[in-house]
Amino acid sequence: MYDVFISYSRKDTNVANRICKAFDDAGITYFIDRQGIGGAYEFPAVLAEAIMSSKIFLYLASRNSYESKFTQSEITFAFNRKDKGTILPYIIDNSSMPISLEFVFSAINWRNMKEHPIETVLVNDLLRLLGKERCPHRDEPVPVSVKEKKVAHSRPRKSANSLKWLFPSVCLGVALVVCIFVFLRKSTQIVLGSQSEVIAIDSSSMVPEADKVDSLEFKTDENAEIMTVADAGSPSEKDLLVTANGITFTMKYVPLGQFMMGATQKSAYSDEKPAHKVSLDKSFYIGETEVTQALWKAVMGNNPSAFKGELHPVEQVSYKDCNSFIVRLNELTGYKFRLPTEAEWEYAAKGGALGENTQYCGSNVLDKVAWCTTNSSGHTHDVKEKAANELGVYDMSGNVWEWCSDWYGAYAAGEALNPKGPSSGDYHVYRGGCWCCDAAFSRITIRGYDRSNYRSSEVGVRVVLDEE
Repeated sequence: MYDVFISYSRKDTNVANRICKAFDDAGITYFIDRQGIGGAYEFPAVLAEAIMSSKIFLYLASRNSYESKFTQSEITFAFNRKDKGTILPYIIDNSSMPISLEFVFSAINWRNMKEHPIETVLVNDLLRLLGKERCPHRDEPVPVSVKEKKVAHSRPRKSANSLKWLFPSVCLGVALVVCIFVFLRKSTQIVLGSQSEVIAIDSSSMVPEADKVDSLEFKTDENAEIMTVADAGSPSEKDLLVTANGITFTMKYVPLGQFMMGATQKSAYSDEKPAHKVSLDKSFYIGETEVTQALWKAVMGNNPSAFKGELHPVEQVSYKDCNSFIVRLNELTGYKFRLPTEAEWEYAAKGGALGENTQYCGSNVLDKVAWCTTNSSGHTHDVKEKAANELGVYDMSGNVWEWCSDWYGAYAAGEALNPKGPSSGDYHVYRGGCWCCDAAFSRITIRGYDRSNYRSSEVGVRVVLDEE
């Protein structure tokens, strides 16, 4: 259940982001599709259920939204299925509304940004409609009584009413975890061996042939073969096995190297460009899988996930939650785990020096390596059920998005050495796509982002570790 569903055009992202920030400060939960649901035609239930499970439908009316087929569909559905008193048009520019929409909204109480500023009047009106108490701004002191009442910001970015798809697999998960633990419990140190030759590669992403961002489509070659090395996924002599409170997990070795980060195709999103050469001059380890619910629970003592399963990836964890998890994991193991940088994440997803320049992590056929909108049945799945990539790493496309350490910002042109992103920002990056993303949003170079307190059933985490 969300307080507000935000219907808008991606061309009005700046205003939408400003509204989201105001909602975060006020404790208003909301559903917003920041990047456009790529599978809008094949996964319409995501939007429909989000609209139905929201108390208020907020339509950002503008010249751009009048022309958007997605907002038109959302308006039509909202008018057919929701009480008209829960629909709130909010005009954000000086454009004239098409006569057809003016007729539809004629009996509804309007707001406009000029007379009803976002941070004051709009937020206060919504809090009143929602029956909530006004929460102080994040920079103001928070009285204990108000702090206890503040609503946590917890919203899936593209999902809704996820519990209806809950298929617990606890018994199977526990059995598999026990088997893994018994087999690996004694192997907790790095096994030294010869280092593979480092090969400089020039890999750029392949993206769908489409120019309109709002309707990005992708077509795959169903007959293409998976592009992974023969022993991908098998134990390597350089792998590191770590145990935390009885749960053992594998860290895969990633030799240093060079690669082309980002996308070159015209139809790629602007924040995937420019493609630029990146050098990583230190080898590192990356989680063989996303952090599982079993590991999170062993470390943190709780399981916040919407889709329960010991071997499912943990989700509903914010950037801040993940950093707290890492602090505790380091205390338990004596290692210095951290979140990957965007460059490290993309390099590992592309297979490092062994990469075959595939569109997804390990293949040009999405179904072979990822849980996505066409095969997930609307929920996450156990890790390692799909094929690994060239490094033996699983699920870097699909299942859940994965937080990175970088602030979100534009790529800089030119070569970069160990880039770590902007020094500050409003949003943190996550990468990889998820169970409800289509092919276009599962590509290796796609970038997601949100605030550090954002939680969603679509976002999880994978950790990295520097080679000592």
